[in-house]
Amino acid sequence: FGVKIYICITPIICCVYIIFFCVYIVINTIIFFLMEAEKEKKINFELEKSLSKLEIHFNLVKEHFKDSADLVFFSTMKLYPQVKKILKEASQNDSNKTKLRNQLYSILKTKFSIFKSQQKVVRLQFILPDGTIFLKMRNPKVFGGKDFCRQDIAFVNQNHQYISNFIADACSYNFRSLYPIFDKDNNYLGLLEVGFSTKDFQEYLTEVSKLHIHFLIKKNHLTQQHKNYCESAENPNFFLMLTNHHTKQKCVIENKKKLETIFTDILFKMKKGKKFVLYKKDNQKIDILSFLPIYDFSNKYIVGWLVLYEKKDTLLPTFHHADV
Repeated sequence: FGVKIYICITPIICCVYIIFFCVYIVINTIIFFLMEAEKEKKINFELEKSLSKLEIHFNLVKEHFKDSADLVFFSTMKLYPQVKKILKEASQNDSNKTKLRNQLYSILKTKFSIFKSQQKVVRLQFILPDGTIFLKMRNPKVFGGKDFCRQDIAFVNQNHQYISNFIADACSYNFRSLYPIFDKDNNYLGLLEVGFSTKDFQEYLTEVSKLHIHFLIKKNHLTQQHKNYCESAENPNFFLMLTNHHTKQKCVIENKKKLETIFTDILFKMKKGKKFVLYKKDNQKIDILSFLPIYDFSNKYIVGWLVLYEKKDTLLPTFHHADV
């Protein structure tokens, strides 16, 4: 009789064990997915925070240089009302342009030196309504020609609208603001271009943000080689702007090795032309890379990228807990 009871109980015990085992599996699966979801939540929060940080600092520095350009333009127009008179005469009288150019250069020479030292201006030039270069303050001997590759100049001359953004010519890539100039009767007299070097922009961005940011410039926007640029580690179609904080050894040669495992992802996402962020985990290090596209003055075409590098070792416990 005892044997019969044992035989009857044994299947019940087996069923109980199976139920407990299934419950154990289900509970652990739920815990695993909850931990993974929490892990992704923390990672995404840090990624979004990094990208937002890059955007905020970029816009702040951009506004700083816009304000500096505004100061240069409005102070020039207010302090030297004869500028408009000279430009008007230059547009109407070809034979007298040399005299008028020398006159304008003499008027602004001292002020330009102040702009260079205080506002970090590297370019101050006047363009006539037909696109002819009337006066380059940093190189007054170069004049009379037309820069046909400068679509921004053509845009301002045609539309009489102010623009400000990163703009390239044959040998440089600068942050420039172009201002249309009018006389008291609202007749268009030409434009004034105020330019700042990309190097100064990036160094100021580094000083203000205290972050390590790479400034990438599309290769086809610079037709001449320059010592301040070299092929970037992030994308072979872009140059990296070199500064005191950005050396070729550290930011290109060493960085290429670090980016090997995510290099294909970077190229794929950059090709899409939208801002993005990703991370790279190596042993006991986590790096977050945020990519922000820079558009031309029309906001249609990408001319460069900003890449923020941040170490986020605070995320390591998140990975450790998820792995347990």
